[in-house]
Amino acid sequence: MRPSTSTFTLTNGQGVSYGGFALPETTAQVRYYASGFERRGTIRNRVSIDERLKIAEQRVRIGDWEGNTVIGKNHMSVLVTLAERKSCYVLAGQLRSKHSKGVTEKVNSLLRLYKHKCHTVTFDNGKEFEEHETIALELETDIYFAYPYHSWEQGLNENSNGLLRQYFPKNMDLTDVTEEQVQWAVDRLNHRPESPRYFRRHVFLSQVASADSSCWR
Repeated sequence: MRPSTSTFTLTNGQGVSYGGFALPETTAQVRYYASGFERRGTIRNRVSIDERLKIAEQRVRIGDWEGNTVIGKNHMSVLVTLAERKSCYVLAGQLRSKHSKGVTEKVNSLLRLYKHKCHTVTFDNGKEFEEHETIALELETDIYFAYPYHSWEQGLNENSNGLLRQYFPKNMDLTDVTEEQVQWAVDRLNHRPESPRYFRRHVFLSQVASADSSCWR
């Protein structure tokens, strides 16, 4: 039996709609164990979001990021996405698969320029992030993981991914999407004057631009 669908609409906080998206209402059962986690494969040495410093939750500083992926048709390609919690600044890059090695390299390449503004990164529990220790070493940052199926713990990134879906809809084959097309969409998100986040994103850029070499750890 085919699953039914429901729709939701993203807004910018002022009642401005960014479009509706169909969400499947699946009846698939998820099996949990005594630990409270589903066994899709354990990420070694993961650190729970519960251990993340309170300052990261309060969004009072630049440099706390959320990371996830946007999956293409038939799980053949992905967009790796990152969102900075205070400024709402978005980064993204395209990959032909979500193997952990490629995802690790993409996260490092996206954040390398902002290494001095990268205090923490919080990922979801996808196995594509299993090489998180390599990311932590490369960026000299702390990595945390949200609880399985707790998408609200990465609310900003989830919202940003929904906005990116305006340009890369569900069931779209992302294999032939170019980096230029991805960056065009990201620039549209980061530089919309009508967005209430517009000013905060410019604060992020101004802080990055004004940082000197002493900021790099």
